[in-house]
Amino acid sequence: MKRSLLAFALLATPVFAQSTTIPIGFDTVQGGQSFFHWGSVAGRTMQVADRSNPRPRPISELSFRRRSNATSTGSGTLDAEVIMSQCPIGFLDTHFDSNERINRKVVLKSQVNIPDWSTAVANPPFDFTFKFSSTWVYTGQEALIWTIRYQNSTDSGKSMDRAFGAIRVTSTSSSIGTGCGSSAETTEIQNSGNYANEVGMHLLCGATGLPANTPTWLLIDSTAANLTIPGLCTKLQALPNIMLPFGSADGTGVLTKKYLTFPYIASLVSGTLVTQILYIDPAQTGLPLGLTGGTQGTMPASSNVTGTATAYGWASGFSATTVTGDFFFFTGAPVAEAK
Repeated sequence: MKRSLLAFALLATPVFAQSTTIPIGFDTVQGGQSFFHWGSVAGRTMQVADRSNPRPRPISELSFRRRSNATSTGSGTLDAEVIMSQCPIGFLDTHFDSNERINRKVVLKSQVNIPDWSTAVANPPFDFTFKFSSTWVYTGQEALIWTIRYQNSTDSGKSMDRAFGAIRVTSTSSSIGTGCGSSAETTEIQNSGNYANEVGMHLLCGATGLPANTPTWLLIDSTAANLTIPGLCTKLQALPNIMLPFGSADGTGVLTKKYLTFPYIASLVSGTLVTQILYIDPAQTGLPLGLTGGTQGTMPASSNVTGTATAYGWASGFSATTVTGDFFFFTGAPVAEAK
């Protein structure tokens, strides 16, 4: 039953709504939490994945606002690059550029003016604007992804408005058996709560010691099989009751960590999840396949019911490639107006 529920969740469809903000529904309502991002002289990279507002539409600018009745800093400038793209919300990579693989377009690469937010106002406008050099069209398929990279900021740090539900609860899986050669998998099982249609539970999986550039698949089951298969170089721990393409290893044999995200399913709480990564390996003497060792863990509980189908990650540096700490924050993001 748990396998069937999980498979159904991975195919769930979104609910459409009308709003211009990312996340949805904050046009006139404050997110209510401060977020400091724009003041690093060395620069930063921020990426937001939003599936809360899947309405197809052209977008020509992103704008941010300060918090209501809160003072921040004065005016300035920064050098920015803005990239718009699309990616399935259920499959986020911890590498920024891997999430920019559909409908990708660099829409801005220039100096941007930072507004003066030193005086508090009750109803702050969206006046920190990144105006695109050309319009980008969101198709409504997959999640909307915006990535902003900046450097050379002359501002000491803006406190902008952020909508956010709660930090997810995480349990780390334990290893089962050994992988072929030096291959090894890591998995974290995460629950951010029953707060949105398409998100709520997550598996954060990655691997090392794989053949360079090899394609991989993630196997998921609810019981460790510990099964010997003739021709396979190690035991099969996760029967492929759920088997998903999971990208390819890089040139050094590292499969970067990815979030497999699916809706909240109450019956999975406290349930066992077994994972294992299958990959192509022509060097094997039997079948041209390899397996990492398996992992096994329990889905933790979360009482959170607040948030949107949105996630964000960031890293220091204009040229940063990987999300800090391999950590995407689910349940919300800095509030942006997209129009």
